[in-house]
Amino acid sequence: MLLLKFVTIPSLIRNLHKRSISFQSQTFMMNPLKRQALACAFFTGTALYAAQAAIAEEASSYVMNQGAAMARQAVADGNRGARATHLSAAHAQGIPALEASGGTPPAARKSQEMSGALSSSRHQIGYGRELPEETEFDALAGLSWQQQADGSVTALQRIRSGGALALRLGIRIAPEFNGELRFAPTSNPANAIGPFTPYDWEEMEVYWSPVVEGEDMLVEIRMPDGKMPPAGTIRFDKLTHIYELSGPGNSFSNVYPDTLPCYNEVACARTDAERRASRATAQMYFQEGADGYLCTGTLLADQSQTGTPYFYTAHHCISSQTVARTLQTSWNYQYPTCNGGAGDPPNYTVRYGGADYLNSDFSNDHSLLRLREAPPSDAIFLGWTTDSPAGGAPIVDIHHPNGDVKKISWGSMANPPSGSVTFSDGTVYPNVWKVSLTEGVTEGGSSGSGLLNCTSSDCKLIGGLIGGTTGCRTPQSEAYSKFSIAYSTALSNWLGSSTGSLPILKIVGKTSIYLGDSISSVQFRIQRSNGTSSGSTAQYAANAGTANPGIDFTPTSGTLTWGAGQVEKTVTVPFVSAKRASNDRYFDFVLSNPSSAMVDPASGKVRVTLLATGETTANRLFKWAEKIFPDLFRPSTAQTQNLDGSLLYRYYSGTGNYLGAQNSHVYFLGAGGSAILDLGPYDDWMAQVIQAGY
Repeated sequence: MLLLKFVTIPSLIRNLHKRSISFQSQTFMMNPLKRQALACAFFTGTALYAAQAAIAEEASSYVMNQGAAMARQAVADGNRGARATHLSAAHAQGIPALEASGGTPPAARKSQEMSGALSSSRHQIGYGRELPEETEFDALAGLSWQQQADGSVTALQRIRSGGALALRLGIRIAPEFNGELRFAPTSNPANAIGPFTPYDWEEMEVYWSPVVEGEDMLVEIRMPDGKMPPAGTIRFDKLTHIYELSGPGNSFSNVYPDTLPCYNEVACARTDAERRASRATAQMYFQEGADGYLCTGTLLADQSQTGTPYFYTAHHCISSQTVARTLQTSWNYQYPTCNGGAGDPPNYTVRYGGADYLNSDFSNDHSLLRLREAPPSDAIFLGWTTDSPAGGAPIVDIHHPNGDVKKISWGSMANPPSGSVTFSDGTVYPNVWKVSLTEGVTEGGSSGSGLLNCTSSDCKLIGGLIGGTTGCRTPQSEAYSKFSIAYSTALSNWLGSSTGSLPILKIVGKTSIYLGDSISSVQFRIQRSNGTSSGSTAQYAANAGTANPGIDFTPTSGTLTWGAGQVEKTVTVPFVSAKRASNDRYFDFVLSNPSSAMVDPASGKVRVTLLATGETTANRLFKWAEKIFPDLFRPSTAQTQNLDGSLLYRYYSGTGNYLGAQNSHVYFLGAGGSAILDLGPYDDWMAQVIQAGY
């Protein structure tokens, strides 16, 4: 049986009885449990869940109604049996597919042979499409669960986007979900990628699956403990429809349209040093929202030779933690001979673990990441130098133009070798390397590739590709970031001699918090990791944005001091009044000026939004819910009521449901239900409401 745990608020119930004139009498009639389960299935937050589902040991089945009477069978006794090692293609094809819709493909690119202007771009190969609306709120509903011989339970979901060469799925996964995910092409389920576990999506608002071949993919959900996941803990966000893939003819049977005759295969490298350096270069695939892009990056060594996988690329490729976490890298994606080949290279490796964002800068267009999954064992950690090359000095660039198999280009530094460069879109880079490529060209997708200063025995990175002219006409003018600037301004914190021993400071939790009425303070936890044997300090401050210090919140600042062995500190920022103004206001809590430590750039600042007065905020929530959940909340003309000055609610005569807000929490009461569901705090809902523009 399905066990649902509800939050009952006795004082609120009593108030509802007192005000029966406002609430229809049938509200308090007992109704089947599945009515409440329906509410949970459709109206569940990503962080706190009023309905916590568990499967009893002798579970047989349950039915959860989904608006149009969609039913799902859960762990039916008749379906128990050994878990198949591989699913058959026939079985997979028999599963109904969720069809993607909408989305706008980007405009066709201009001919590469025509442009003589400097341009800088990552190479787009995918665009976002929508999935059926119900899966945005509960992708688990309607699935058929099977118990396997190892005690686990599994279910399959099938997703299709007609005409796609490949797919990538964005998924919102709640912290409560402790299962595994696998992904496979429907035409070849045996070629599954995974398992992926909570480590892969920790602290991610949207987790992006690996790229899966073809227009039709399978998602396998597996619960090793044999317990069904709570409703709503997996929600499909969007699908990336990939319309272009790399390689002049690969396993996707796609003849790449942009391969140019002036490319040089990396196997044409002229020295052992160049060949070794090529093993530090990887093709990058990543997401910006639901759009997919390609760039190139280089694996770097640190001075202490710790083996930490630092990865150098361009700011215009990746400049945030959100994007870095979506990174998928391909290694040794290259042909073994100088005359190229056909199809995919024989021995390339893909890493799906993403990266952590460490530092980037717009004016120098550099970005440093730390890969979350170790590169292949034959990858090279490339050396680097802050020395400046002379004008006319020979250089090498190893890259993936338009995501193609790895290429190599040769050229020389301009004379003078550096200066200001203006691109065709008006962007000015004030102090970058200038290069003339004379053999082999770069394209979109080459962005971020390493500018190498090579001798016969060694290659060192001195910069990364920003952009340049395109096409087979040479010489080709290129601009590169300066590694010397990146190192002196920031990267020495990671790549210098102390790399690997400096503690890292981070604010634990979300980077955006939304607070409603009746909240008197907010507390921040600051953790220290990566070495705590000695002391560290850092300053903190609550910096006013649109919030008024002394009116909305108490100005708070100071210094945190960690002694040897200490890991965590807490800071509380009090609010002057629990009642808010008529409009949203925010302040930022920031860590700065660390000593004997460094602040993690991805989690060194938290924005706290103080939501407007209760009724203003509640109405935004109600309007959003009416738009997103019309089957639950109609008509949209329902009026906001105030119960005893504490509970703001709307009654929806079309469905018999109530939606309310009190003490910064959201509540739901289903038609005929007897228990009020606490759906969690505003914080979990208003992020979605505000993002939707309400």
